[in-house]
Amino acid sequence: MYPHVYQTLRVDANNRELFHVIKELLAVETEAGSVAISAEAIAPIPSCFEPVSTDPDNLVWNPITAIRTGEWWKRVDGAMTVHEWKVRNWGTPSPLFDVQSWDENFRSLSFRSVATPATGIVKRISEFFPEPTFSLTWMEHRGEWAGAVSYLDGINVLYEKYRRGTERYVQVVEYFWR
Repeated sequence: MYPHVYQTLRVDANNRELFHVIKELLAVETEAGSVAISAEAIAPIPSCFEPVSTDPDNLVWNPITAIRTGEWWKRVDGAMTVHEWKVRNWGTPSPLFDVQSWDENFRSLSFRSVATPATGIVKRISEFFPEPTFSLTWMEHRGEWAGAVSYLDGINVLYEKYRRGTERYVQVVEYFWR
């Protein structure tokens, strides 16, 4: 079983427009009635992946389909399966779930994903909204690892991993366990 990753996305500006775009265009209701953010709405899975079984994560890159659909260039990142593609382009193989509402100033949003933080999704959002800096802080659900990344206009301006016991690690853990 993959670990869950607790995450908080922060925006360095009071941005109601961003909140409404995420809420209206990217938020989807799950079968359980909770809210998730559709990573596919931000970075759609290329059609050059074809199913090899009924499992939606068991899709493989097909060079013939890729050439036929004009998506041959999407293979450049080396992904052979849709799972690999999701991790390389979304940062995580799962949608963002357990989405908590923005704070009262529309500056932070909390959610979870499976296995790894949603760094690719935050990068894509930063490309859509180039002005504010987007910062993502995360912690694995057992507290095994934590980190942070920031993007400005789609460019990575900060990437840190925090070791257990360091001051910043303790701050992150205390934030998520409050």
